[in-house]
Amino acid sequence: MIKRILTILIILIAIYAQYVIYKSQQDSPPINPEDILKDGGKYVILKDNRILEYFVFGETENYTKTIVEFAGYGTTGRIFKIMENEQYKKRKIRGIAISVPGFGFSSIKVKRQLKDWHLDVDEVLKVEKVDKFWVKGQSFGTQHAMEIAHHYGKKRVSKLILITPFAPRNIAKELGTLNEISVPESDWLKNILFYFIQSMRVKFDSYKRLINDYPELERLTTITEEDIVRNLDHKGWKENNDVVCSDWGFDVREIDVDEVLIFYAYDDDLTHPKNAEWLIENIKNAKGFCSHAGYGHFSFAVPKEEERIYSMLE
Repeated sequence: MIKRILTILIILIAIYAQYVIYKSQQDSPPINPEDILKDGGKYVILKDNRILEYFVFGETENYTKTIVEFAGYGTTGRIFKIMENEQYKKRKIRGIAISVPGFGFSSIKVKRQLKDWHLDVDEVLKVEKVDKFWVKGQSFGTQHAMEIAHHYGKKRVSKLILITPFAPRNIAKELGTLNEISVPESDWLKNILFYFIQSMRVKFDSYKRLINDYPELERLTTITEEDIVRNLDHKGWKENNDVVCSDWGFDVREIDVDEVLIFYAYDDDLTHPKNAEWLIENIKNAKGFCSHAGYGHFSFAVPKEEERIYSMLE
């Protein structure tokens, strides 16, 4: 009986492995710009013919400032448009949320380098006639926000806002905060992990507790899941995994803007608080704000913590 079960299990694993190999060899689906427009987004066609998706929201005419922002891993600019629109309108802020290549309907760029991110972003800034702006990133988006602040400096970036930030890979190694489970060297393993994670619909314990304690945030689950599956493509997941785990190509200690606000949680189990503390100590004009809400990486979804961030955008 045990042998029969083991045989069936081995066969199922073999079939699954073949499926993963097959999927990894398929071309990424072509992007239809109409899908972006249907979701209320906009796009630019870059010099290499890639499509870059973005969303403009909040106060789009009589605004007092523009915030360019980048979302967490697997999500797109659409999530900011949905979650922040009313708050930005109230504060007369124009938000421009850009979906990084490989997520949503932004074309994949193979072997993408974080240090070149501003080349893509600059095309959006030109189209939207953005001169001076603030830049904001959350989780995976924080390293993209730092690259923009590093490149443009205080001539164009007035304020940098980082929420649950990453630290550069070499620094994270020194701090002991590098999560090696997220950086398998094998492309095949990356495919296995991708499909496993998607099929299991992994939810972190801290997130479960958040929703249990704040049932009104259940809509965040729906919005996030809808956002993740927008043009879901494992190759985009792999490329962005590589971006997270590669050398950033610039020194964050050279960032020079008027003000840097760094929000982090004392119990963050995804981006360790030591990352934020190092950034606070090493980036000019940085101030830190630690949450003790008790929900780890998701602490800033708690209404009072969210309001604290919004109050600092005025």
